Amino acid sequence: MPQRLKRILRIVLPLFCMEGLAVVSPVFAAAISQAVLCESMDGEQPQGSGVIFSERLEHVTLYTRFDTVNTSTHVYHRWYHRDRLMANRKLVVRTPRWATYSTVQLRKADKGPWRVDVVSAAGEVLKSLRFSIVE
Repeated sequence: MPQRLKRILRIVLPLFCMEGLAVVSPVFAAAISQAVLCESMDGEQPQGSGVIFSERLEHVTLYTRFDTVNTSTHVYHRWYHRDRLMANRKLVVRTPRWATYSTVQLRKADKGPWRVDVVSAAGEVLKSLRFSIVE
């Protein structure tokens, strides 16, 4: 790889990790424009967004919006509690834009650190969000 290209990649690649930046994956034919953890949905709008949720909630929801969907496909929302897979939800993504969400049911034993990965049909992690369940 030419040195000039390496220098450009060192500058540009970290920008793809910035929050809120919509990036089209080379493998996945869509861009995630929004990914929000929330308490509930009101129609197509996430309600009570955050990264710390009370154990008194019955569930936590991940809302994911895709822009620039080139080909209809599917994604997975993989929910992990303390790095143990708790739920794997398969969700459809259709052209030209699409929004979807999944929910994980909470129990008292579910306190602590959580992670939910948005994963392409090919297994590529497109986005990873962390949150905690507290008393």
